[in-house]
Amino acid sequence: MKAAVIAKPGTVPAYGDFEEPVAQPGQEIIAVKAAALTHLTKSRASGEHYSSEHVYPAIAGVDGVGQTAGGRRVYFALPVPPFGAMAEKAPMRASQCVPVPDNLDDVSAAALGNPGMSCWAAFAARAQLKRGETVLVNGATGAAGRLAVQIAKYMGAGRVIAAGQRPRSTRKPKIHRRRRHHSLRSDCWPSRIRAGVGSSARAGVFRRRGCGDRLLVGP
Repeated sequence: MKAAVIAKPGTVPAYGDFEEPVAQPGQEIIAVKAAALTHLTKSRASGEHYSSEHVYPAIAGVDGVGQTAGGRRVYFALPVPPFGAMAEKAPMRASQCVPVPDNLDDVSAAALGNPGMSCWAAFAARAQLKRGETVLVNGATGAAGRLAVQIAKYMGAGRVIAAGQRPRSTRKPKIHRRRRHHSLRSDCWPSRIRAGVGSSARAGVFRRRGCGDRLLVGP
């Protein structure tokens, strides 16, 4: 099959041939429709990420969307090494596949997975966000930031403040509706944010920089 093959450490993935996977017990073979190109994908492909398998040759790609042999359309993550998502087929543990809604296209579903899980983990595990609490999303005009705004509201945040350097982006309907938005290019944005947080006893601040997520929680 065709795939993005990493021949050895420190090399760029190249389009080429790779052996087809054979499903082992508890696995499914996914016919890949879309694969995500994220910071995590690039970091693992270069061998620099702590979760890199360091098995070569290997196929690049961490997650994506595809179809099972039974016809189910699923989002999948972390194919069994040395296989990866950037190939025609990927062997997956059934527990690492989740159904994709019919109204979400393959490319969008593949792209949303990694940043979406980063946001959810920060709120659910790190901050243990409680219903009614206030969240400030710093960098809300990027892909992860927009997801963070929506996920915070979905998880029950009482107030979400979106701060970013591209104010027009914060005014897009999915972010603007029932949310406060502030531009970091304004000289008075700190005072506006303090006013937005108000007297909340506890507030969470989500910010994403490169591969790293930070969730700062405090009064």
